[in-house]
Amino acid sequence: YGLKLAKGEFLLILDSDDMITEYFLEKGIKYFQDNLVDIILYPVKFMFSNNNYKIIGGIYNNSLNISDVNYLGTTNKIISGRDAFRFSIYNKLIGFPFYKKTIDKIINFNEESFNGDEYSFREHLLQAKKIAFIDTEFYVYNFNQESITKKIGVHHWDTWKTWFNLEKLAQKHNFFNAS
Repeated sequence: YGLKLAKGEFLLILDSDDMITEYFLEKGIKYFQDNLVDIILYPVKFMFSNNNYKIIGGIYNNSLNISDVNYLGTTNKIISGRDAFRFSIYNKLIGFPFYKKTIDKIINFNEESFNGDEYSFREHLLQAKKIAFIDTEFYVYNFNQESITKKIGVHHWDTWKTWFNLEKLAQKHNFFNAS
């Protein structure tokens, strides 16, 4: 909802129960000023209820499973938005986005589902010319296994609906055509 009202040169979307590390914004803005990129993807520090954590971010050569990832090493690399989209639809990309308003249109979340940000994130990837991966700071995600979004329920149909819409978006941009 706030995306419609957002002003300024940069955009960061932060959940109320999550955090960013101390110099996240400062280092991100400096990176934007020094490099011609549209999106920075930071690693995510998954905090578990037992105070254990796992930090993951970048591109992986296997489908993502938080407990077992095989990292391909993307620190300080820049890829195209189209390549990032391709990795994302196969669950091989993870990172928390920090946007520069060079993106043509900041897309609002699909309000029909609880995970509409998954769809809009990928639309932003398609709009971006260049996406950078940096690991100097982290998005801290409080992973709560007891969260309603983790329990089986009607809202899981929203997830399938989002993925169905992502498949249509990929088809629209010729991701499944032979090349």
